[in-house]
Parts: sequence; C-alpha cells; structure tokens
Amino acid sequence: MMNLGDLPYASGVPDEVSRGFSQAEQLYSPARMSQAIDRMAIGITVALQDQNPVLLSLLPGGLFLTGQLMARLVMPMQIGYLDIGGSAESQHEPQASWRNSSHPELRGRNVLLVGDVLNCASTLQALRDWLLTQEVASSHYAVMVEQPAADSSNRSAVADFVGVEAPNRPIFGCGTDFCGYGRNLPALYAIAR
Repeated sequence: MMNLGDLPYASGVPDEVSRGFSQAEQLYSPARMSQAIDRMAIGITVALQDQNPVLLSLLPGGLFLTGQLMARLVMPMQIGYLDIGGSAESQHEPQASWRNSSHPELRGRNVLLVGDVLNCASTLQALRDWLLTQEVASSHYAVMVEQPAADSSNRSAVADFVGVEAPNRPIFGCGTDFCGYGRNLPALYAIAR
C-alpha cells in the first residue's frame, strides 16, 4: 500500500494539502480501481457498442476515467468534452457556468457523460436537461465514485455506470481532487476525520 505521508512534496504545496495527504486513508488500491474500471468498461460496451456513442468527458474530473476507459472501450465512437469547472446546478442555464466545450453534433446521438464523482444529483440533472435541448437519442452517465450525498430519489440523476462507492468525506485520486491536488493518483483516498 502506498503511504502518501512518505512522498516528498514540492515547495509551494499548501500545508492543508500536505497534512491531508499525509493523514489520508486509502479506500481502494490501484488494483481495485483498475478492476472497477474494467467492470464499467464491460457494462458500457454491452450497453453502447452498437449505438455509435459520443463520449463527453466532464472536465476536469472526468479526464482520469475517460483516459482509462479509452483503452478499454473497443467500439466505434466519437469523443468530446465539457469543461464544467463550476457548479452547473447554481445556474438556470447550466451551460452558462461551463468554461469551454468541444464535441461532435449531438442531435440524434447516444451520449455517455464521464465524470469523477457523483455527490450532487442536481448537477447531473442539469447536464441531462441540457442534453435534452440538444435532442440526443439517449444519455448515460459513468462516474468513478458515487457518494451517499447523491440524491438517489431522482432516477434520472443516478449514474448508470459506477466504479466504486465512497463515504461522504473529502476524497481524492482517480480524477477526484483535494484542494486541486491528487486527481492523478491511481488509488482512491479519503481525508482523515
């Protein structure tokens, strides 16, 4: 098991991040996360392999999972991204909070949104509402981590493909971050209580 407390930190890393990393609890090892991604890729392939999907990576957090899935999804598809960067649920027009996007034409297409963590159902609902305005044929959501804060009472705001579940604590690794750090780590960690 990798102990983040043993890592040397570069100058300029905030003290809060150094303390958080050194005291973090590893929830899932890199091997377990890889297995979860394998399982997700199989489910996505079964569901979408004959659907000519467009994979939309929700940046910045979805970049890790998107990269991992790209090597595992052997099917015809196109890719794009939405740099959501802020909270889409705070706007009446979700796109207003997006910093940038680039994607193929979505009308009539089957779209797979790929994100890091689902802990706010209204964000996912805002994205799915936006996809409806794009007249997509269908939408699916793949997320690396689901936390119990997600509102599962709204079925359209539940992820279709989930890597792992994590406690409702600050987490980082596998696309999720703590104060902007740790998205690149191959294991999933939680900040100590």
